[in-house]
Amino acid sequence: DESAFVAIRQQAPIADNAVRIDYELADVQMSYLPGAPPLSGVSGAGVVTGRTARFAAREGYLDLGPAGRLAVSEMQFEAPDFELKPAPASIALRVAGPIEAASELLSRDALKAFGGIALEPGATKGQIDARLNIDLRLSKDAGKDSVSVRANAQATNLSIEKFAGKERFDQGSLSIVADETGLRASGQGRLFGAPARIELKKPRQGAGEAVL
Repeated sequence: DESAFVAIRQQAPIADNAVRIDYELADVQMSYLPGAPPLSGVSGAGVVTGRTARFAAREGYLDLGPAGRLAVSEMQFEAPDFELKPAPASIALRVAGPIEAASELLSRDALKAFGGIALEPGATKGQIDARLNIDLRLSKDAGKDSVSVRANAQATNLSIEKFAGKERFDQGSLSIVADETGLRASGQGRLFGAPARIELKKPRQGAGEAVL
């Protein structure tokens, strides 16, 4: 209606029920964080109203180059109130694939502050299934402090060459948590030819440590 157009011209909030757009996307590429690889092959549906936005993706992937590709599913984006400045928003998604790709993702500028651990190329193998939650504050001048990332993951069939000196850690299974404090992992596998339990910790700032 006319009042909505007046509000738009004045860059003022409009009534939530003044606008509603339902849409579907297929095989598109989406940027979500500066410095992070785009979401590719995204298919899903969403709705935009005067003050909110929601989108649910059925499928997609993150291409991490030589490190591999992470399959994306169960993705949800929500911005509950554009009237707030900055506007809060959240992204939740599930990613699965080679652990080398997950490590590469966490090493990117947008995410490395949340616990990324550099892995020697070719030295680590395995699979990971993770759930990521990203909280955002949307504004024109939003910086890194406008982003909060949390991840919970399970790594399976894990092997790490030269884990302890020349010894290989293999047949590993780890539970991993990454958030603003850093990265923590615990689980079990084989080391020195025998069963072993392991705990890894890497703070957001500083070196990591492993406890056997």
